Amino acid sequence: MTEIEEVLSRHWDELKAKANVLGFSTTATKIKDGKDTGIPCLRVIVGKKIPLRKLAKKDVIPKEVEGIVTDVYDLSIADFEVGKTPIGDLPPWIQRRMQGVKKT
Repeated sequence: MTEIEEVLSRHWDELKAKANVLGFSTTATKIKDGKDTGIPCLRVIVGKKIPLRKLAKKDVIPKEVEGIVTDVYDLSIADFEVGKTPIGDLPPWIQRRMQGVKKT
């Protein structure tokens, strides 16, 4: 288990309980201003990014968890349309998760 996976396992319940959290990636690197920084991070996938001022304090994703940088990734419905978006157009981490999944 990687360090990021270990940190996630210790904070899973706390992070998953935050509003709008859909899932996590432990193999991502931090994206800042649209550019990949190359810094390993704990990516927190949300249905839609919400401005901090509109979030309850308990629902804010911390910038770091146990020294591991977090990256909030907005997986908006606008990013893809089920059954119509080519897999190659999806982010690589989604493509990896879909390997072996058959279209019904």
